[in-house]
Amino acid sequence: TLILNVGTLKGVQVGDTIEISRAGRQILDPQTKKVLRTILDKVGTAKNTEADDVSATATVNGTAAVNVGDQVKRVP
Repeated sequence: TLILNVGTLKGVQVGDTIEISRAGRQILDPQTKKVLRTILDKVGTAKNTEADDVSATATVNGTAAVNVGDQVKRVP
């Protein structure tokens, strides 16, 4: 079970499929050393089973190890 810190006020709906990603390698500007982009690694998917105004509950598909700080986005 996965608890999300977004809910119906942000458009989350029961039945939504979400993709779980984790920040991976960072691409740095060679001169300024500023981060230009962070490559996201796909961890797995989950399906929303409950949602209220500010949070949602999802069931992870498969055996993916989900960590605090991973990012989620809705997939069609």
